[in-house]
Amino acid sequence: MASGKEEGVAKVNEDLSQVSADPRHSHETSNSHGTTMADRTRSLPSRWPEEITRNIFQAQKNKSNLERTVFVPLPPKEHILHFISSALEDMYEVQSLFSTDDVLKLVNDQYSAGSSNCHANPTRWATLNALIATGIHWKADNKAIEELFPVSWAYFKNAFAIFPEIVMNSDGIDSCQAMIAMAFLMRGTADARAFTVLLSAAAHAIHCISLNLEDLCGSSDLIDIERRRRSFWTIYVLRCNASLNFDLPAPSDEVSVELPSQGLAIDTSSSTHLLRHMQIICYPTCAVLILLTAVLHNPADSEVAMNLTWIGKFVGFLKSFQDQEGCDLKGLISFCSELYDIASFAQHNPAEQKDENENETAGLWQQYTVGSEDRMQLAQGLLTNMPIPCAKANKVFSGILTEPGEDGFTMLVPHILKPSSFNFFGNL
Repeated sequence: MASGKEEGVAKVNEDLSQVSADPRHSHETSNSHGTTMADRTRSLPSRWPEEITRNIFQAQKNKSNLERTVFVPLPPKEHILHFISSALEDMYEVQSLFSTDDVLKLVNDQYSAGSSNCHANPTRWATLNALIATGIHWKADNKAIEELFPVSWAYFKNAFAIFPEIVMNSDGIDSCQAMIAMAFLMRGTADARAFTVLLSAAAHAIHCISLNLEDLCGSSDLIDIERRRRSFWTIYVLRCNASLNFDLPAPSDEVSVELPSQGLAIDTSSSTHLLRHMQIICYPTCAVLILLTAVLHNPADSEVAMNLTWIGKFVGFLKSFQDQEGCDLKGLISFCSELYDIASFAQHNPAEQKDENENETAGLWQQYTVGSEDRMQLAQGLLTNMPIPCAKANKVFSGILTEPGEDGFTMLVPHILKPSSFNFFGNL
């Protein structure tokens, strides 16, 4: 009896014979020894619907791969010149890669080509739109987020429409910086999956153009060398941070690139902007989980009262921030309040902790204290859509968490931090 592999080969040969023998798809050729792509397309199996074969033939004739889409034209130049200079003051991460002069040159060159021209220089178009989108994100007042975020996502869509093209054809530092600019915006959302994809693409690009090598492609231009070093180290630091937060592989290559002449920019502001808080909210959330674990492990410890106080202070901060800034933090407040109640119950009822069948709360204690899950990864699972951390968090906190939605986020994530809320790869 013929094996499955032999049967498969025989079936393919039979289909090919039928195709070559089908008079409806026969064709005459000149004295050439080959067939054209159109000839081969017309030789598709006769049992396929005519519409499919016709569409395949048209696709082969179409010389473009992916259609560039302009979702919205750039705003008037006089508006963008003032806005971008002001926005850069708040976008401390972007300052590591783009000076004000760099961005103004992007603006002038792009408007010279046209406010909707994505063809003259696709990489420049993508970079500028990503910076505009990120700038709107960071400059929007908390109470104006609902109004302004749809605008920023429209410009980000302009940028991301070029992303596949940049990934496939990246051949220089400009392409790397375009992808980093897109990653900066995603880093300010709860979509850690998209952020790490963009970051990985940028990391791959720097290796393709040898940014990770000491000689920096042999460049002798001091400004160019500085620009390359800043791009390399920005990506490297972000990858190291992502590996710690999301349990992803850390950069394994040996680093031979010198540090930039000046340190990378750090955030020294005292802003109460929601995005700036949400980028670091994982740290106090992680601290709350550590304090909760300490209380549950030893409710009679002398520091339990202080640990409870700090958990309560964090809940109070969240409530105050929500009231003052008009931000939706109800999910996070509800969750942390529940953790406070559980810790408080443990403090006043330490004996009941050992009998998980005695009450529901005692049963939940076992889930929180058994195992050695990294608390930072649990925090990231609660606040982002990374699959593995999210699965761990939902397992540990199944007693008080509802199942994540179709978008992969828990109830703790405000809808304005979900790209799908603005029709960016949302569920159809």
